[in-house]
This record gives sequence, structure tokens and C-alpha cells, in this order.
Amino acid sequence: MKCWPQLLLGLVITIHSWPVVAQDSAEQWLQKMVTASHEASFKGRLVLLSGGRLISLAVFHAPIQGQVWERVVHLSGEPAEIIRQGDRTFSVHRMNSSQLSSHVSDAAPALKPPSGLSTTGSPVQKWESIQQGIQAASRYYRFELVGEDRVAGRPAILIEVEPLDLHRYGYTLWLDEESGVLLRSQTNPLKGDPLEIFEFVQLSLVDELSVGDFQAGENLKMPKPLSRSEAEQPLPISDIRWQAGWVPDGFVAAGRAALSRQYPTVSVRTYSDGLAAFTVFCEALDAPVTESTSSRGATVAVNRNRDKTLVTVVGEIPAVTAEKIAENVKILAVNERTR
Repeated sequence: MKCWPQLLLGLVITIHSWPVVAQDSAEQWLQKMVTASHEASFKGRLVLLSGGRLISLAVFHAPIQGQVWERVVHLSGEPAEIIRQGDRTFSVHRMNSSQLSSHVSDAAPALKPPSGLSTTGSPVQKWESIQQGIQAASRYYRFELVGEDRVAGRPAILIEVEPLDLHRYGYTLWLDEESGVLLRSQTNPLKGDPLEIFEFVQLSLVDELSVGDFQAGENLKMPKPLSRSEAEQPLPISDIRWQAGWVPDGFVAAGRAALSRQYPTVSVRTYSDGLAAFTVFCEALDAPVTESTSSRGATVAVNRNRDKTLVTVVGEIPAVTAEKIAENVKILAVNERTR
């Protein structure tokens, strides 16, 4: 009989703690994550494992002046930072800093054509896009509330995101039980080990961060931002007319193909299903180039020659899907002055 008080206490604790998870669905927790990505102020350190490379980062994230600001500092390798101020994103280095985006119509401006696969911003930013419609995304993914765990010493809610076809990756998410902030995520192929993992090793929820927390570090210089008139200037429509002959069900184009501000001779269009995304780049060529398929972590890049045009597909989708997209791009017309 002496053990009954302890048993009852354990039962009370169990009953009290479980509804924190059970009372909300996976979709409701995902909405909390989206809300946190826009409203929460936090700073911390995380590790990113992608393509066999382990990168350590410091992250500052907060709503500033009515917009989401974020600063991601590379703590290993060459000094570099990604600074996001609302719809403006800057890549900051010692020698070659640049403004990656400045206008909502810029189609995937942070993704470079064939030359490089790059990670911009923190993994937290990626999941903001699901705000466009968790219900719509549920047509292509199954969301399941798995249980509880701990990340960075904090209680976390564990959610599985399972694709319903072979053209998407799956994800496992760990959300902070207190705030909804994404503490850890991993990108899962159909078979095998995760392609990419990010995990906070230390996280501090703070009342507020100042503008000074989002300034570039020592010996790094922010590029001069575009003026408001330049930023609001619509992008010209490309002289390369093309259309995607095939994309997976659920992926929708974000506007017409336009010229990238960063690469003024490259026609760009982004497609998204509300969670995953890929970008198609088209550039007129005088002669064919070597076709290739390459990947780093969860990101794949595919180059294909199509009617005197280099077609490049870059995104976090399976390689076979990216190859099929590239091989089915139809070039309708190329103005000679684009060559």
C-alpha cells in the first residue's frame, strides 16, 4: 500500500502530459510551426549534415519592423553569412557579397544555375512556404503525429511527413513543444539513410532581438541594397519561350518565366507543391554542353540540352523526377539576341 501514492502520482503526470500532444493534430502542430516562423524571436546554434558535410551555424531569427529577419552565420570554413530582411536576402562574404533577392516576383533567385548547389538561409525558412496551404499539401503528403522526444534539451513533438508518390521526399520534424519552433528536421528518401539533417544543439527563446543582431560580422561587408524603385521594377519576360512538358501532379508554377536579376540572360520559373520546390533555368547556347546529374544532400541539379538551349532543373526532389522534368521541357522560340 505504501507504493500507491507514487503510482498515483505517476498516473497523474502521465495523464497531464500526454494531452499536450494528443489534443492537437499533426496539421495543427504544423500550423503552430508556421506561426512560430513568423512571430517567434529566438537565437541558437545548429548543425547541418548535407552531402557528407557537417556545417555548424549560428542563427538569429525575429520579427523586425513588421517583417521576418534572419541571420545565419557559418561557424566553420570561410566566414560567410546569409542575412534575410523581409523579402531581401543577402549573401555576405569577405570578397564577394551580393543581394540574392529583392522582389516577390524573383523566381528562386537564391538558386544558381548549373554552376552551383547552394544552401541559403536556415532550414527554418523552408517550412514557411507550407503556410500557403497545409490542407492542399495533404493531397500529396500524409502527416502523422508520432509522439514526443527531446532536442537541444527541450521537449519536442515528433511528426512524420510521408509522400504519397515517388516524386517527393519524406520528412521527419521535431517541433518545440513550448513554441512550435522547428528544432530538427531530416529529409528522407524512399529508401536508405536521411539525405539531410539539421538540428539545433542550443536554442534560446528571447523577448526580442535588435536590428544590431542582424548586422554582418567583423570583416564582412553588406552589399548596397537595391533602391525601392529598383526592387519594385517588374522583371522582364524572357526572350526564350518555353513550357514544361511534364511536372509531377500538385506542382504549380509561380508566375511566368522571367529573367533573373542575378543572371539576366537566364529564363527562370519556380514550381512548388506548397512544401517541396524546384526551379527550371533555360539559357540559349551556341553549342551543346556536357549533360549531367549531380546532387548534394537533398538538392539535385540536372543539365540537359534542348534545341540549342541549356535546361537546368534544381530542387529538393528525387533525381529521376528532375531528369524527367528537364527532358520534357519544350523550347518554343529563342530570340537571336539572347545568344
